Amino acid sequence: MGGKTKSQRKREKNKAIAEAYQKLKADYEILLREFTSLKQQNDHTYNGGQSLLIITTKNDPPYNGGQSLLIITTKNDSPYNGGQSGCDQSGYSMCDPTDNGGQSGYSICDPIDNGGRCGQSGYSICDPIDNGSRCGQSGYSICDPIDNGSRCGQSSYSICDPTYGDRYKPKPPQLCPRFPEQREILSLDVGFAQTPVLREIFSFWDYIASPQDIHQEMKRFGVDLEVISSKIAPSVVAVSSFYGSKIKFDCSGLIIHWSSSEKEAIILTSAKLLYYPKGSEVEFHLIVRMADGTLLLAKEDHVDYYYNLLTLKVKPVVEPEVVDLRSRQAGVVDGMKVISFGRSLLTSTLYGDRGKLFEYPPSFGCYELSATDCGIREIGEGGPLVNDAGYVVGINFFGHYRCAQALPTPTILSCLEMWKSFSTVLRPWFGIRVIDVKQYRKLVSNPGKELDASNRDLSVSVEEVHEGSVAYKYNVKSGDKVVTLNGTKIETVKQYSQLLSEASRAATTCESGHRLMAVINPFDRPTDDIIIEADNISVDDKRFSSCWPLLVSDDWDNC
Repeated sequence: MGGKTKSQRKREKNKAIAEAYQKLKADYEILLREFTSLKQQNDHTYNGGQSLLIITTKNDPPYNGGQSLLIITTKNDSPYNGGQSGCDQSGYSMCDPTDNGGQSGYSICDPIDNGGRCGQSGYSICDPIDNGSRCGQSGYSICDPIDNGSRCGQSSYSICDPTYGDRYKPKPPQLCPRFPEQREILSLDVGFAQTPVLREIFSFWDYIASPQDIHQEMKRFGVDLEVISSKIAPSVVAVSSFYGSKIKFDCSGLIIHWSSSEKEAIILTSAKLLYYPKGSEVEFHLIVRMADGTLLLAKEDHVDYYYNLLTLKVKPVVEPEVVDLRSRQAGVVDGMKVISFGRSLLTSTLYGDRGKLFEYPPSFGCYELSATDCGIREIGEGGPLVNDAGYVVGINFFGHYRCAQALPTPTILSCLEMWKSFSTVLRPWFGIRVIDVKQYRKLVSNPGKELDASNRDLSVSVEEVHEGSVAYKYNVKSGDKVVTLNGTKIETVKQYSQLLSEASRAATTCESGHRLMAVINPFDRPTDDIIIEADNISVDDKRFSSCWPLLVSDDWDNC
């Protein structure tokens, strides 16, 4: 018929929108340059390296190492051209052709620099007797005339590179799980008397909260005492990770086992507590506050980074109350009423929030998570989710919109059983995260991109491919369809997850046929189906943690 298809019209529309955006962006850049020019003309303190800087002294011509007041002004009749023009007290040009070739101009602060290369070894703008410190490396700050010794790029911009400070400002350290390579080596019996750091932690945190503290805590978290179940409260604890003597991550936990022979209790919580700066040598400890307020040193036991679960050992003075997850297991029903619980390390206060559970695909973490509308704060991660009868239906994780995402009890029990039965638990790893097709359109970068006829029956598609994985090596892309696992057609994410769990058990027990093969159908590339085999790796492998939210914490260097 000669007319344009709907897909073509959408592509043209998107192209027009993109062109309009680029024009607006260009106009904005022009306005920004004009604004910057005005700032240069009217702000004598402007030091962005865009206007001519002339340095004078007030009442102290022989400027002496930052002890006299420096006035920084701009000269509007001569544009500062990247260090190509300008003059100092003796009249020499900073980059005058007569000044040793225009390449090694005299220092802006000392005209008798005798050829130090500007931007390489010129004197500091703040100290004319700096004697050759390199701008951008150890030169004094252009922004603080009385800096007298702070390093350019640490406290302010370098005279030689106005962007130096932005590009080289300290970045937050890379955080990674420390366990199982590193673990608590101190004795649980001796407790807090073993190091000065532990003694400091104990002396600061070992107290009984006042009624006022508890009231404030309840007010802060919106605790409703009427919904707190007497069955669960004594078994809910607070767990925090300490980097040096300072808290870095707060979570909650649940006492799930007591050994009368070892006098040890097992606490189930979140593996989030194990994160710390990579390569750090600062003392690291996990501290538990029991329901009665007692502080205990904890030791790592088992971890599963796929499920983000961690068990800890502690040695309480008296036998604690334990929650048996196997007793009267409550089934997860869409829309059921639930309560999320957590405990505060600060006051030992228990708090909770009512809501409902929904069988909705999670937006982070493992596929088995169930969504709730129970309010939760970060310190509630690792705490229990219970039904109206007080039975545990899952463990909470801090999710999007500050609502609890729960890992169901049956999944937790399976994980605990595997830990108990085998020294190493394996799980297949393709290096992909998948979603149901109904969520696919949210991922397409180009809104005008349509699913072609061959892909309209997508059931489970790839959302993300992790770099370095087997899927990455075989060029699997976001949007590709997962067709089968070991010959079984994949129709839902739940089915995909169940097959992975079954393969995990088979690989761990060394049963025959534990190899897991996936057939991937490329979404928009003219290639044949991709067949990949999963790597069977231990659940304590840190690669599994990549599906959980990236953790960031400030001030790690100030502990």
